[in-house]
Amino acid sequence: MVINGIIDTSSSDTLQLTTESNTYEATVNKFFQWCNTTNNYALHSQNAARACDNLIISATNSPIPASGCLTVGNNPYRSNVTSEEILSQVQDVLWGVAKNAFFPGWAALSVAIEEAIQGNATLLSAPIINTPSNSYFPFLSITCKD
Repeated sequence: MVINGIIDTSSSDTLQLTTESNTYEATVNKFFQWCNTTNNYALHSQNAARACDNLIISATNSPIPASGCLTVGNNPYRSNVTSEEILSQVQDVLWGVAKNAFFPGWAALSVAIEEAIQGNATLLSAPIINTPSNSYFPFLSITCKD
């Protein structure tokens, strides 16, 4: 077991969930504002918040194919993406958790969302955690109070 937390652990789970939700909402709204006001990036010519809401609704009704994902091997990813996975991936990118070769920042996230809107959710696919050697495996049991 790993215990990780740098905040007041005496605060209630409800308060922490509310704080996280409010922070996520404020951050995603800044992202949408950036999309709407920054030229030469995906989602610029449309209402980014509405486009993302429509994407979530669409993925709730039917998962979106992620045709570019490998579903076997050392680092497999899901072959389709649900609304829950999209929300999780967006949150991770906005908070810098998923900042890597696939998501170097907001510009890449806007492209990933736009591609998913067009029917290819490869860039928003979640990893399949199938073995202890998978780099995401520890996060099945590790969570942060903060």
